[in-house]
Amino acid sequence: MTHVVSSVSIYYSKMKDLWDEVDYIMTIPSYCDKSKDFVTHLRRQRRFQFLMGLNDGYCQSRRQILMISPIPSVKQAYALVVQGESQKLVAGGAYNPNDHMEPTALFTGRNGL
Repeated sequence: MTHVVSSVSIYYSKMKDLWDEVDYIMTIPSYCDKSKDFVTHLRRQRRFQFLMGLNDGYCQSRRQILMISPIPSVKQAYALVVQGESQKLVAGGAYNPNDHMEPTALFTGRNGL
């Protein structure tokens, strides 16, 4: 069995590498309340950066994640997107994030209904 790396996995890995690089370069003092606020802002910004950077094939996943309160962390959002991608793969056989067909439409089309 061949393991296929999804485009969202590659995208997340590249984003994570960039964020790690920025974190290494930019030191945040941990002794003041302003730094806490900045870290909270940075995490929120990265969540939206990850979600908004997904291509249109993930718009439904993005909408569902943005409706969750409180909005999940980047890791949680990534896990939810991958989970949705896996479910579509099982339902449709082959997953194409640019394919805008609903899983029920795929299922109906395959059964000739």
